[in-house]
Amino acid sequence: MELSFEQQNISCRKQVFRQTKMNQEYVDCIVPDRYEDIAKLAFTDTQLFLKGKNLTSHGASVSGSAEITIFYIAEGLERLRCVSLVKDFTVDFDSDVIAPDSVLQASITSQGVQTHLVNSRKIGVQLSIGVELCAWVEDSFPISVTIDQNEENGLQLLWEKNGCLITTDVAEKTFVISEQIPLSPEVRVMQLVCSHADLVCYEHQLIGSKILLKGGAELRLGFETDDGKIPRFFEQCIPFSVLVDSPGEDVEIANVLLQPTALYTSLADAVNDAKVVETEIHAVAQIRFNARKEVNCLSDAFSTRFPLLTEEKTVLVSSSQRMETQNISAEEQSEIDGSEYTVIAKKGEILSYMIRDGKAVASAIISGVLQTENGSLSAAQKLLSFEIPLPSENGELSQIRLNTYEVRAEQGRIVFSAELQFDFDIFDYTELHIVSAAQLDTDNAFPLSELPSLSLVKQNGRSLWELAKRYHASLAAIEELSKKHELPPNILLIPRS
Repeated sequence: MELSFEQQNISCRKQVFRQTKMNQEYVDCIVPDRYEDIAKLAFTDTQLFLKGKNLTSHGASVSGSAEITIFYIAEGLERLRCVSLVKDFTVDFDSDVIAPDSVLQASITSQGVQTHLVNSRKIGVQLSIGVELCAWVEDSFPISVTIDQNEENGLQLLWEKNGCLITTDVAEKTFVISEQIPLSPEVRVMQLVCSHADLVCYEHQLIGSKILLKGGAELRLGFETDDGKIPRFFEQCIPFSVLVDSPGEDVEIANVLLQPTALYTSLADAVNDAKVVETEIHAVAQIRFNARKEVNCLSDAFSTRFPLLTEEKTVLVSSSQRMETQNISAEEQSEIDGSEYTVIAKKGEILSYMIRDGKAVASAIISGVLQTENGSLSAAQKLLSFEIPLPSENGELSQIRLNTYEVRAEQGRIVFSAELQFDFDIFDYTELHIVSAAQLDTDNAFPLSELPSLSLVKQNGRSLWELAKRYHASLAAIEELSKKHELPPNILLIPRS
C-alpha cells in the first residue's frame, strides 16, 4: 500500500554555474610625437570597468573595458612620462545549464600587465584579465513532510530539525559617487594624467525595509605639474552609502560584489589659483541575500505491523556562513650602487591569486621610480609572493586587497614591502535526509501473536531508533539484540516520535 505524502516546498536561488576564465589581450601603444623617446619602462596602472553581462543562445557573455596607463623614463633620464590606452573586451561562457531566466553575477580582475619595448616609440602590452561568471536560477526543496499515520499501520516516524541558510534572492543596484576634491595651491597642477578607483564595502545594516551599504572609493590620481618632469600622485578615500531594497523579512546579506562601470575626473578652477578635481564614479553592487530557516524533515520511518519500504533523498544545505579576514606581509630587497636615491613615485598591484592545494596563493608587483642627487631617474620593481592556508576546507576566497605597499631606498639597497588582506567566506553544511516515498507491505504482516509485549522506552536518540528499526526489519534478530543490549527478552523498543 502506497502511503500518501504531502510536502511543503521553500523557494530559493540555486547556483547552477560558476566559472572563471583567463582572458589575454594584446595591444601596441604608440608614444605621441610631442613626447620624448622611451629610455626605460617604469610601471603601469590598470583600471577595469564592468560594462555588461548578457544571456546568449549558448550561455552568457561578459563585456568590459581596460584603461591602461604606462609610465616610462624619457630619453635623457630626467623626466617621467606616461601614455594611456583603452581596450574593450568580451568573454563568452558556453553552457547548457544557464537558463534564459538565469540571474547573472560577474566580476573582472586584473591578473597582471606585461609590457616590453618594441622600439623607442612603441610599447607592446599584454593584459591578463580574470573574468568570473555565476548564474542563479529559481529552485525549491521540501522543508517538511506529512504522511498518513494511524494505529492500524503502526507507523513510527523520526523527525529531525535543522537550521539552514538559504539563498533567497540575487539582485543588483547601480549607483554614482560624486565628489569635489580640493588640491593644495602650493602644487601647480597642469593636467590629470591618470586616475584609478577601487571600491570596498565595509558594512551593511538593515533599516526598515531597506539595507544600507557603507563603503569607500579608494581614489588614486596622478598630475602633471608646472615643471613638467615628475608627476605628483595623490590618494584619497571617498566614503559612500547606498540604500538597497530588502527582498523580504528576516533576510541578511551574504555577499556584496562591487564593480566600477565608469570613472570621470576633470580639473576645475577654485579660489586663490587652486584647483579641484571633480570626480564621478559609476558602479554596480551585486548582492546575494540569505535567510535562516528551521527545517523539519521526516528523515526515517518504520512500522511495527508491516514491512515498510522507503525511498530517501539527500539535500545538502548551508547551515551557517561567516567571514574571516587574515593579513599577510612580505618583503624583498634589491642591491643598488652606493649613490643617494630618493623614491619619487611608487605603484603596487596584485598580479594574480588563486586557490591551490588548500592554500590561497597570491603575488603582487611593487614598482618604484628613483631619482639621484644629480636628477637622473631609474626604475626598479620586485615580485612579492604570498601564501596562506585556507581557514577551513569549506572556505572560499571572497576578495583580496592590497592594504599597504612601500618602496624605500636605503644605503646600497631598495626595499619593497606590501601587506595583502584576504577575506574568506566560511560555510558549514548540513545533509538533510528526507523520506520521499514509502510503501507498506500489507500482504506480509508481522505475526503479532508471536511478538513480545510492548514497552515504551523513554530515552530518545538515534541509536535507540536504529535498534528499534533493526528489530522490526528482522524478527529473528530479537535474541541477538537483547543479549547485546542486556535487555529482557520480552521488551520491544519503540522510540518517541
